[in-house]
Amino acid sequence: MQVCRTNDPKRVTPGLDFFRLVLFANISFNESYKMKPIDVAHEFALPEAKCDNCPADASARPITPSITVAPPLEQLSRPNHLLTISTNTEREWTELAGSYGAYLSTAPSTSIADLCYSVNTTGPHLDHRLALIADSRSGLVESLKNISLKDGPAYNSWPKNTVYGRALNHGGPKIAFLFTGHGAQYVGMGRQLYETQPTFRRIINDCDEILRPILDQSLLSVIYPEPGSSSPLDQTAYAQPALFAIGYALAELWRSWGIEPGAVIGHSLGEYVAACVAGIQDLENGLTVSALRALHLHSFPQNGGMVAVIAPEDVVARAVQPYAAEAAIAVVNSPESVVISGTNPAIRAIVADLRRARIRTVKVNVSHPFHSPAMNPALDGFTEVAAKGVYSPPRITFISNLTGQPDSTEVTTAEYWSRQLLSTLRFGTGIETLYRLGYEVSVEIGPRSTLLGMARQCLPEDKGILLPSLNPGPRRSDWSQMLQSLAQLYVLGAPVDWAGFDRDYSRRLVALPASIRTRSQSRGPGGSGPFTAEPPTRTSQTSAQSLQPEPPGEFFRVLQAAPVAERPGRLLTHVRDQVAGILSMESSTLGDQQGFFELGMNSLTSVLLRNNLQKSLGVALPVTIAFDYPTVTSLADYLETVISKRTVTASGPKPDLPSGQPSERQARLEELSPDQIADQLARKLAAIKAKSRKR
Repeated sequence: MQVCRTNDPKRVTPGLDFFRLVLFANISFNESYKMKPIDVAHEFALPEAKCDNCPADASARPITPSITVAPPLEQLSRPNHLLTISTNTEREWTELAGSYGAYLSTAPSTSIADLCYSVNTTGPHLDHRLALIADSRSGLVESLKNISLKDGPAYNSWPKNTVYGRALNHGGPKIAFLFTGHGAQYVGMGRQLYETQPTFRRIINDCDEILRPILDQSLLSVIYPEPGSSSPLDQTAYAQPALFAIGYALAELWRSWGIEPGAVIGHSLGEYVAACVAGIQDLENGLTVSALRALHLHSFPQNGGMVAVIAPEDVVARAVQPYAAEAAIAVVNSPESVVISGTNPAIRAIVADLRRARIRTVKVNVSHPFHSPAMNPALDGFTEVAAKGVYSPPRITFISNLTGQPDSTEVTTAEYWSRQLLSTLRFGTGIETLYRLGYEVSVEIGPRSTLLGMARQCLPEDKGILLPSLNPGPRRSDWSQMLQSLAQLYVLGAPVDWAGFDRDYSRRLVALPASIRTRSQSRGPGGSGPFTAEPPTRTSQTSAQSLQPEPPGEFFRVLQAAPVAERPGRLLTHVRDQVAGILSMESSTLGDQQGFFELGMNSLTSVLLRNNLQKSLGVALPVTIAFDYPTVTSLADYLETVISKRTVTASGPKPDLPSGQPSERQARLEELSPDQIADQLARKLAAIKAKSRKR
């Protein structure tokens, strides 16, 4: 029995061979945009257990009824909203924000959903862009009031739910989608979207229908188990199809909002989802092959493992070479992050050799030695699975995991997908290729932001914008993260389809007062104005990887204008906000005496912190500043001494070498390459951690 998906209610069609059924969607792909880092050191992760309920004969499986976890589609509503303001100059933001705030205060019957819909779909979208995210009417009014009261863009005191800057280039940035691999799964992933977003929910339901002849349990009960129920989500047989469904649903949701990728790359399992989005396979075909692959792999003994190694590829290759018959480099994630895979005896021997050379290793908690010679026994069976697939040339740029280069021919063969099971994956090379091809923005498509930290290590300093779709946290909902990334894409110039953004909900156009219409129309003609290469002045402080530096010296000028008695407190708050942004924390939860590196900072994010402070203060700072002053208090005290020695001339701030740092040492550091700087900082961080352990 096979399932054919249509736009009508689903019907089970006996005898239909869905491996030979190809459904092509009309997909138009635009080039779209740039971002900053999240540091997540993870590849495959999460424990897997043997599936005792996965019979080899899929047709013999009882189907667990799907569960109801959300209201009917017509009753769904979005809990968060996004209001855009675009003008010819930044200073006009305050005037227009005041007008919107005044309108809401005098029109209690107007919903903020309708106001946002009306403004976003009818107003022109010019160079200088601001986006406000709100979950309530009172919250939106308060945010608009705060912006309108400022004399010009006083960035440091604007609401944290605000994203603003200047669009970079005409037509928007070039956007790539990065698809997360195995290990990112968790129970309840995307649940808020499933309960409130009709497009996302429909696609997850479609995937559930497709998988029913294959799995013995409903996909919905696996991802969203009822309270008190357990889930087999950590088992390979369920984890991989579930991750595929979430990834595909997220990609289609972004595309329904006008965010079209010009290129895609996946990480291991994620490459299967990338292939579907690129048009190499359709959803039914790709999801089925992926699910059968997961069942096939799950049936093999757990006779090996995988280990992450913090070292360059050539160093790891020399350690693995004596055991080449049983082990291999499985993944090259970045210049300093490599994963090895193989039989248990070979992995133990390699790890012992690496540790003797003082090279750090971390066990990856997976069930099988993926991408290694140890998977050879699984090859024949999977080749049969891959051969049932129907493949077409990609419609957009597809970056191969095997080469890290664009591929439009090999990826359309079953042989490619068979080799992918055993071969080394070159994710890091693929990220470098995307950068070389001009892709300024990468959006991770998956339930966690596991790829962004690895991608950051592959890019030049201060290059590339890296945006998550979902990034679970105690104070971060699905919608707050999605809208944060959407707001950044809009500010960067991406052509958001605002009608598509609200298409799944009941909306009506609001008749705005003549004063607002006149002011909005005076901003210029509809569509985009002239774009420049000027970087955005700032983006939201709540997303570490999207935190953009303020205009050079902007905070210094704010500080100079403040009363002398208030300056130390303002500087302390500024440092706390910057550090919290880098570490993806709320400022209120960051203690002034907490060590940065105990909270998760590393050599890469320490450089980002230095760069942001250097630009916001308009002074030269050493790259080791986070190591030399590793708490909010000590860093603020140091910066206060630097600022007190700074001179202001008629031409503006004059950067001086900071007090307490020999100019010769600073000059030597500035001459180093980014890799050399990162190496020195990594060594310093290792020394700090070693000293801490001795204590």
